[in-house]
Amino acid sequence: MDVQTIGSHAFMVYINSKELKENSLLPRDVDEHSAKKLLSSLIDDGTPVSIESYPGQDELLIFVRRCAGRPEFYRFDDFNSVLAAAHAMRSDAVSSLYSADGGYVLAVYPWNGDDGTNACVEFGDAMDVLPDYDAYLAEHGKLLISDNAFAFLQQIFDR
Repeated sequence: MDVQTIGSHAFMVYINSKELKENSLLPRDVDEHSAKKLLSSLIDDGTPVSIESYPGQDELLIFVRRCAGRPEFYRFDDFNSVLAAAHAMRSDAVSSLYSADGGYVLAVYPWNGDDGTNACVEFGDAMDVLPDYDAYLAEHGKLLISDNAFAFLQQIFDR
């Protein structure tokens, strides 16, 4: 694998045909889950990431962006509001969905100071929480979708 840094929160990985064969992968079959598994030694520090893969005929190019800050949390009373916010957001935004305290909580991770979360405020409520709220969610909430909630909800619940 050839890894090249792109700024302070992103890198690019080129994987040639030999490396793909060693991992029993075809370029067109690499999804976000298999890319994370393939790159686990590079991204396995618990930081949420966004992954984009671009398959070639016998090679693969993967872009990885790491979260650039603490998550912002938004509370939703019902699932339809979560879906409405998800469909109004960029699909590449790193976000996780939890069930907690009788509702839903979206954790949205900003990229380079750009959170783009206006839709979350339109359909839910911004939460003013303590810095360790993610630890509270891990203990008292239930993680429903990790890292790619917006993309997952947009794909499954197509409007």
